[in-house]
Order: sequence, then structure tokens, then C-alpha cells
Amino acid sequence: MRKAALPVLLLLFIISLARAVQDAGWVDYNSAEGRYTVSLPAQPKVSTQEAATADGQKFLQYMATAQAPNAIYLVGYFDHVPGTTFSVDRARDGMVTAVKGT
Repeated sequence: MRKAALPVLLLLFIISLARAVQDAGWVDYNSAEGRYTVSLPAQPKVSTQEAATADGQKFLQYMATAQAPNAIYLVGYFDHVPGTTFSVDRARDGMVTAVKGT
């Protein structure tokens, strides 16, 4: 029992330290419309954009974007369009294509 306690305590310490470093200087953004809260490295820019399903039905996407020195953080949401099926794989591929990523 005693041998197991040291690794558990060490793991808890590492998690606490990582959380404290992550929270340093980060801000909590609360989206009332999207009903979520997320920690970001800076106050995000909030925007909307119109998107369309594969069959042409239009809907709004809501986004919060924050920049850090080596990364861009983007959180987005949209309401599900009735009668459609959402594909995470196709959404990912579309985002990669939009930014000419690989």
C-alpha cells in the first residue's frame, strides 16, 4: 500500500503543477449563446459566419478565436440542422482545406 501511495501522490503533484502553469495568464470565456466555458490564452474575438450543409441548407456558426505566440485557439459551435447528419471527419477535412493545411 505504501509503495502505491508515492506514485499516486507524484501524479497528483504533476497534474496540479501542469494546471497551475496552464492557468497562469489565461482567461475564462463564457459563451451564453453556446452554453459553454473555456480557458483561452487571451480574450477571444467572437464572430459568426454562415455555412451550408451538403444539400445547401444554411446555418450560422459561432466562433471564439484567441491567439498565442505559437498557436491559434478556435472554439466553435452551431445548432444541428434537422434532417442532416454531421460528419466530424468531413468537418476536419474541410477546416484543413480552408487553411491550406496538411
